[in-house]
Amino acid sequence: PDTFDGNEPEKLHPFLNQLTLYFAANPSAYEDDDNQVFCAMTYLRGQAAAWFAPVLEMGLQPWEEEPDWVSDYAAFTKELVTNFGPVDQS
Repeated sequence: PDTFDGNEPEKLHPFLNQLTLYFAANPSAYEDDDNQVFCAMTYLRGQAAAWFAPVLEMGLQPWEEEPDWVSDYAAFTKELVTNFGPVDQS
């Protein structure tokens, strides 16, 4: 997949489509949500990467409460769309 930096909201859905295809082509490596989330995060740059950085910097210690999107790919994509998707969703 191409990287996504959040500067061009219209590129978010093509980015997510590329990820979907990548996961489908590599099902054994990305069969669970947390692997999909962390893979997707490796393709984020700029302000999109910065949005998620605080959670990574916490180290995701087991005793810390982590956001739903860390282990739920649907929640992760919703977070991306909410913060970096096109304003007009129609």
